[in-house]
Amino acid sequence: MIVIGICGKPGAGKNAAARRFVGNWGFQEFNYTEDIIEPVIELAKKSPGVLGSYFTKFGVKVPADKLRALQVACRGDVDRAMMTRVTAILLSVRPDIYDWIGAQKFQTDRIVLSSVRQLEGVKLLKGFEGVDYHLIEVFADPKVRWERAMARASEKDRVDYEQFLEQEEDDLEVTGLGKLLKSDLIDFRIDNNGTVAQLNKQVDQIAKRLKF
Repeated sequence: MIVIGICGKPGAGKNAAARRFVGNWGFQEFNYTEDIIEPVIELAKKSPGVLGSYFTKFGVKVPADKLRALQVACRGDVDRAMMTRVTAILLSVRPDIYDWIGAQKFQTDRIVLSSVRQLEGVKLLKGFEGVDYHLIEVFADPKVRWERAMARASEKDRVDYEQFLEQEEDDLEVTGLGKLLKSDLIDFRIDNNGTVAQLNKQVDQIAKRLKF
């Protein structure tokens, strides 16, 4: 399985890069939080006890102590960091679990994950045999990102530049994205201060380098 993870700050152009992988290189796009992690969390919330049969059904070996910790966590507020780790394992081992739980179907072994934020999930996927994982950061200057974000924001969600930067700092800390962007796990970086055509060219260069 080939997995491209795309990370970056708000307004950087993560979705635009993902669309290029989809349109030109045969990838299927998933939002890592909404399409990959959330279905597992929702399943766990409905019935913590289902986790055991869930893992057994798909041949995923989880130590008993870890399974108990998951079950306890799911009785109240779900431990999202832990669920991110488990989901990364499940994604790498048996992507067809998402058919079983009624989520979006995997139609190809080429997957692009937009809006990757969790350091732990990236580490896990990079470490699994059979998963060819590459992490890409899309970046742009803060002013450019703010202008893009405001152009697509609704009237009530628009903020001035200083507020945008403050919200961004909070987001980096709360989501863990800040740690990921400072890590040595990023394989490629795309400068998206220019046009869409320039962004697409950089995506194509990465794809050719990886021999897709």
